[in-house]
Amino acid sequence: MADLEEFRINEAADGDTHSRVLNTLRDAGYRITNQRKVILDIILNEDPSCCKEIYREAVKRDKRS
Repeated sequence: MADLEEFRINEAADGDTHSRVLNTLRDAGYRITNQRKVILDIILNEDPSCCKEIYREAVKRDKRS
């Protein structure tokens, strides 16, 4: 799997970074699901320090939908 850490930035992710990560995942054979898009958005924009923070934010966003 492609190393997502290389795409991580400290400021809010621009559309280009988001697109590059999605294209890399797609090229590696992964389906781009809504859940993966949400997790990617959290990783690029929220700067979580652990998986639990990503999970909690994803659950919050899922409840809003």
